[in-house]
Amino acid sequence: MPDTFSAPRHPIRIAAQRSGITPDTLRAWERRYGAVTPARSGTARRLYSDADIERLRTLRTLVDRGHSIGYIASLRPAEVAALLEAPEHPMPPRAPHLGAAAAKALESAERALAAFDGPGVRRVLQRAMMDMDTDGVIEHVMAPLCRSVGSQWEAGAICTAHEHVASAALRDTLGSMLEVLHAPSADRRLVVATPAGERHEFGAMMAAAVASSAGFQVTYLGPDLPARDIATAASQVRAHAVLLSIVRGMNAAEVIHEVEALGAAMDDATPIMLGGSGAHDAARGSAALDAVIIEDFAHLRAALAGLAGD
Repeated sequence: MPDTFSAPRHPIRIAAQRSGITPDTLRAWERRYGAVTPARSGTARRLYSDADIERLRTLRTLVDRGHSIGYIASLRPAEVAALLEAPEHPMPPRAPHLGAAAAKALESAERALAAFDGPGVRRVLQRAMMDMDTDGVIEHVMAPLCRSVGSQWEAGAICTAHEHVASAALRDTLGSMLEVLHAPSADRRLVVATPAGERHEFGAMMAAAVASSAGFQVTYLGPDLPARDIATAASQVRAHAVLLSIVRGMNAAEVIHEVEALGAAMDDATPIMLGGSGAHDAARGSAALDAVIIEDFAHLRAALAGLAGD
């Protein structure tokens, strides 16, 4: 009996309909991430099997839960299945008094971004900073904007130029925020960075702003920094803790090596915190590291309060 489940027989229109993603997104997932590899007909048209469509449905479900397509497309089938069975961690509900203002700001920022209007994106973020407190802007405008840009880019809905416009606007706005919030006389000190090989810095910048607004003197070192340099800075400023932001998808062995090297170079009394979508992977991969995993900004504030003895 022929294996019809694995037989390539569906055109892209049917594959898109049955998997619940658009044809453009499907092509982008194939081209950028190798999510599936369709066969070709005699006229070079894509043909998908039922197995391809089932895989696409699974990937779409995981993306809807917040996972990066770039990460999950590289996993083995057993790893994808395990991720699918893992409990979901829904986003915390938006505070009611921030809902309308945050939604309006996010919509305006995305509209400006679609038009490649970087100054417009910055103006929207700056207005949001006047309408909300630091935590509100970060949790309900900036972080959702980062997620939206990443998801749209992965889906092929926006191009790399859009991503660069958003990155420039976010970097400028967060940089200004950190300057305003900087408290050089604060008694509590935190060093924030990303490890060598990790170039995504917005999670680190947002965490630095949250810590500054919580009364910490933050030394923000930026992205892609070797462990020895982070340890040197932490020692010199007499940091009460070091926070690393790690995005899932970077080389696991490399990040584990860097995090372990930081642990070895640090004073045992100075805790290391790991935040970001790759934090759990780094902690699981290291038997030698005793790190605090930061789940979200609320957890970060609680961990910082614990350091301060509040």
